[in-house]
Amino acid sequence: MVIYTVTAHTGKTLLAGTTSLIYIQLRGTEAESDEQNLNHHQGFLPRSERAFKIDCKASLGELIYVEIYSKPFMGLLHNQWFCDKILINTPNGDEILFPCYCWLDCNEKLVLRPAKASLVFQDINPIAQRQRTRQLEEQQKLFRWRVYAEGTPQVIDCDTSFALPAEVRFSFTKETDFYSTAAKQTAVVVKAKPEKEEGAVGVRGGEDGERALQHQGCVSGTPRGMDNLRRCHWPYHQLAALKLTGLADSRKSWESISQLEGIFCENRGKTIEYVQEHWDEDEFFGYQFLNGLNPMIIQRCSKLPVNFPVTDDMVKDSLRGSSLEQEMKKGNIFLSDYKMLDGLVGNVVSGRQQYLTAPLVLLYCNPHGMMLPIAIQLRQKPSKENPIFLPTDSKADWKLAKIFVRNAEFGVHEVDFHLLRTHLLAEVFTVATLRNLPSPHPVYKLLFPHIRYTLQINIMARNDLISEDGAITMYAGVGGESLAKLLKRATTSLTYSALCLPDNISERGLENVPHYYYRDDGMKLWNIINKFVAALLSHYYQSDAHVQKDTELQRWIREIFTNGFLGRDGSGVLSFIRRFYPK
Repeated sequence: MVIYTVTAHTGKTLLAGTTSLIYIQLRGTEAESDEQNLNHHQGFLPRSERAFKIDCKASLGELIYVEIYSKPFMGLLHNQWFCDKILINTPNGDEILFPCYCWLDCNEKLVLRPAKASLVFQDINPIAQRQRTRQLEEQQKLFRWRVYAEGTPQVIDCDTSFALPAEVRFSFTKETDFYSTAAKQTAVVVKAKPEKEEGAVGVRGGEDGERALQHQGCVSGTPRGMDNLRRCHWPYHQLAALKLTGLADSRKSWESISQLEGIFCENRGKTIEYVQEHWDEDEFFGYQFLNGLNPMIIQRCSKLPVNFPVTDDMVKDSLRGSSLEQEMKKGNIFLSDYKMLDGLVGNVVSGRQQYLTAPLVLLYCNPHGMMLPIAIQLRQKPSKENPIFLPTDSKADWKLAKIFVRNAEFGVHEVDFHLLRTHLLAEVFTVATLRNLPSPHPVYKLLFPHIRYTLQINIMARNDLISEDGAITMYAGVGGESLAKLLKRATTSLTYSALCLPDNISERGLENVPHYYYRDDGMKLWNIINKFVAALLSHYYQSDAHVQKDTELQRWIREIFTNGFLGRDGSGVLSFIRRFYPK
């Protein structure tokens, strides 16, 4: 007779414990134990660590997996159990960790593999191989691909977050925090709600409120309607707060920038104060291309586009006697081109037509390292009806041109860099990981903590923001039919190198531009992450041959390429793959 000591660790969340009956069975290379009830008449409490003895007739051999499952107490009382981990001490004195960190529902079964990672060709025991295959077969039934819109990345085939398995849904703690934050924010905004003058939305004071609102990129063409602002992917708690204050449904015009005080009441700081004071200055406008909402468009310009006929005479005052050719050779001229928006029609919001432009912006990095706008063309085709705006134009004309640029930047940022590159691509990697990498795989262990809640937040966003009646679809200037068209264009132009920060910075020629803190801070984080990931993976993949032998990794990459980059040769993914799989 041999004895295995099992220690069950319950999670720390408020409702992590359970009164349900928890059963466990150990499976080794030589035999399996009888199933054993771990709690009998005593439930598991949050934060508890309970040890149990499991008697076996002989050694089970090397432990392959642990199976736990739950049954209702007396056939009636049941609730979920959040198991952090199972720790097993073998008769030989080994201590083996089986991580769980997920919910076990009533009448549900979980199979836990040891914490030690392994690649498919290293997991040579037939029992381990069968379990590895069985897990992937079950995962592929749970997580299926769906075409969201033609020409865009595929998504999880799931309509509501409630239909997701518990392991990828919000935990009780996360959901509680989500809604308690909403309540806190609501209380703060209601308390700080300003008195209104007749016909206004907020308090008196200041000028250029409408232009300031457009500058923030939350509307297109007109600032009317708080809906336009509240739908710019604001957190749900802020929307709830605005609803209670009456601001969410207002159709009145902003009449001053100070009317925004009630919205920023809790998050107010020096940054907001600075923006309110300097938002329409050229220095701050240029700075935002490097460190603002979207520092991903600007690039070094060595030759003017043929459709942007800026002359030396136009910019001679901005260049202080120098010429465009001279400054281009010095590397001081930069371009932001929003051609992705060309031809798109603005949304109709609350019965009012919105307007989109596809600007080209020429910028000059002066001897003091300041990035300054020197020319703006609002549409792609030059003509008399599409003039080039200059800092020497009237103050109103120049300010309005900059407002349209900011509005265009909001549309491109939200659809391309936020929706596509942040949410949809993260979902592609998530679904591909869950379908193709079993829990012992080192890449699965590396990624899962970061992708755990991706599916739920994306389903919520699709249902509430970009669905047919979603907030962005209905209320953003780039909403309506143009939203789908812009997303498709963004997908078509997506490349693998654009997702790699060092390559992206180099391709845009921004290695040495001063005051580019997005690059400086981003590269520090990139290098830290890269060092950690490279060290971890090199422990398991000790040669290219190991990568080539990993059939699970091959299927993972193939699904990302096919369902995320839509199998496009121009994406550059194939070139990356062929480094390891020449054939």
